[in-house]
Amino acid sequence: MTSKDWWKICVRRSFELAGQAVPSDQFDRLFQRIYSLFGSPRIYEAFEDVIPFLTWAKRRGIVVGVVSNSDERYVDGVLPMLDIAPDLDFMIVSKKVGFEKPKPDIFKAAITSARQFPGLQDLRPEQVLHIGDNYIKDYCGATDFGFRGLLMDRYADFELDDLKAKSVPVVHDFLDVVESISYAKYHNGRFVV
Repeated sequence: MTSKDWWKICVRRSFELAGQAVPSDQFDRLFQRIYSLFGSPRIYEAFEDVIPFLTWAKRRGIVVGVVSNSDERYVDGVLPMLDIAPDLDFMIVSKKVGFEKPKPDIFKAAITSARQFPGLQDLRPEQVLHIGDNYIKDYCGATDFGFRGLLMDRYADFELDDLKAKSVPVVHDFLDVVESISYAKYHNGRFVV
């Protein structure tokens, strides 16, 4: 299935779940407008702390990658439009590797990509930090694989008492991430355990 076919199914299903019927003779035109919009810079914006964080990480020799449950357009269009791609060392998208988070295979693809960098050939999962905004897909998926994890809660969406009881480290922005990394022992592109 192509990415565009996958998007078409998602859009059709979204209208169905919203209880909105779109006549068949109008759906293709409507879909094309939605598909084009989601491939344009008009609806995307990087948080203001992202590029400074990536610059900070690059200066310290930290290898930074993206692991996303998305298609190739995220890598080919969205991240370059936001001027984020140049500061990333690798990008893993579920459509390309055939697995979505929280499946371990996508995290295996990430560590395999990171191991391609000089000095990281023997990188172990516990030396990798995964930052994500979904408790199950990001935090649990990554930590079950053996990565360290931080749960990003920019909008105070999570029940912090529940997460605290589970010892889940929560950050609210990339300044919190910088502080977390600064407190950890970090050396030569990896966390040292």
